[in-house]
Amino acid sequence: MIRPKPKEAKSVVTILEPAAYDRLVKVVLRLRTPEQQDLPLGGYRQLQLYAYEWLSHLGVLSDDKIRWLLGEVDTDLKVLGQTLDNHFDDGVTKLPPFQIVVTDGRYATWTNRTCFSDMQDECSVSEMPGPGCTHVIADMVPIFAKKQAWLVRLRRGTDASGHQHHAGGPANAGPGRQEQDPAGRPPDSDG
Repeated sequence: MIRPKPKEAKSVVTILEPAAYDRLVKVVLRLRTPEQQDLPLGGYRQLQLYAYEWLSHLGVLSDDKIRWLLGEVDTDLKVLGQTLDNHFDDGVTKLPPFQIVVTDGRYATWTNRTCFSDMQDECSVSEMPGPGCTHVIADMVPIFAKKQAWLVRLRRGTDASGHQHHAGGPANAGPGRQEQDPAGRPPDSDG
């Protein structure tokens, strides 16, 4: 498993503007000093980045609501992060599934959770007031795996199609230069 430093991870979190990414590293990951920002990111910290990016991409939650929700799911992200740290190289199919579901842009739940987080009122509720109409699901293990594959390609200097690039080319273009969706698919990927 690749454990990128925050500066390298920035190249696969392309939905966020550079200033928003830097704020995410300082506020959500709590890596405030240059020394902290020079440490490799394990599975947990990477999951925080990728979950934040996905939630931000939805466009229905403010930065404050995203941070609140990440606080709610934090314990489970830590457990999944430890599992990824210890078993990611065993193969993605051997890892437990972990999904985050946002319903109607207001309620969230995730794997193994028996209630909902009401993001509007910032509280837990045992059930929603009625059936949900829209459900958006992020499957975090495949998102993590796709980001890992992209990091491998970037380190090799190749793009999604395996084409070699030289310094300054698309594979080294940096954050915000390459378009990508929050599921971790770089441009021209088959996923």
